[in-house]
Amino acid sequence: MKTKLIILFSFLCLTIIGSCKKDKDQQLQNVRKPGSFKLLEVKNSSKSVHKSAFDTNYVRFDFGDLKASKEFYLLLINSGDETIYDVHLSTDNPAFTVSPSVIDQIPGGFLISNESNTGLIQLISIGIIHGIQLNGVGYTDLLPMGINTSTLTVTGRTLHNKDTLVLKNTFSLSVNAKIMDIQLFDNLNEIDLTNPSGVVGPGLGGLGFLRRYTINTLDTISIRNIGNVPINLNYGSYNDLNNSMLIPVSSSVSVSITNLIGNLFYFELNSNGVITNNNRLQLGNDGNAYFALSKY
Repeated sequence: MKTKLIILFSFLCLTIIGSCKKDKDQQLQNVRKPGSFKLLEVKNSSKSVHKSAFDTNYVRFDFGDLKASKEFYLLLINSGDETIYDVHLSTDNPAFTVSPSVIDQIPGGFLISNESNTGLIQLISIGIIHGIQLNGVGYTDLLPMGINTSTLTVTGRTLHNKDTLVLKNTFSLSVNAKIMDIQLFDNLNEIDLTNPSGVVGPGLGGLGFLRRYTINTLDTISIRNIGNVPINLNYGSYNDLNNSMLIPVSSSVSVSITNLIGNLFYFELNSNGVITNNNRLQLGNDGNAYFALSKY
């Protein structure tokens, strides 16, 4: 009899322990994670994930070389269970724009590794302004040549055990701004590219006219590459730009004009679509810069 009571008591203890463990596991399953921001970069139009911002509050997104103004796309994800409300996005560099800047809410439940996701994602556009308007037409300010950075700040509110949490994440954005630019010398005298002697037309590259600069040299001029991209230089008569040379970054070339036909010489600068300062160099519809020289 005593043995039966011991067995029964042991069975009841095991039953109670098992029930407690089941209740605890059920409680853990019912705990909802507060909302949490995660950011992914969209790689080209295929919308495939290129890099992630998991498990960190500060992540750098390097968008690489920037030839001219461009938009980049990020996915803003709520990786928690609770909804995130009143989302605001901002940058600390006016050349870096973010859209949308306000989001009413981002539901939770998005799991990267689970195909049964129930959450939603928000597509974010990062517009970086460099030389041309992103929304509209015309030229605008250039970024400083080289690396440019901005901090993207994302804030919002979510719930945790019925308490309101304030969320704030910061992400570092950067690009390497490329610029095509030259200095033009007549003997040792630099020609002011912002002050042409006049114009000639019709222009090359779809331009209605070309800026013309007057020189007095009898044999050569010098062109120095002061941008941060190599330049393919073509020059000659209007219908035949048959002379070519490469101008590496921070290098100068001498251009002989003794064998050119006529008194007007045309120049084409090709940097594979890199923007330039429109006050100094005219860009044609083909992305190349053009100017003309005439002798006294």
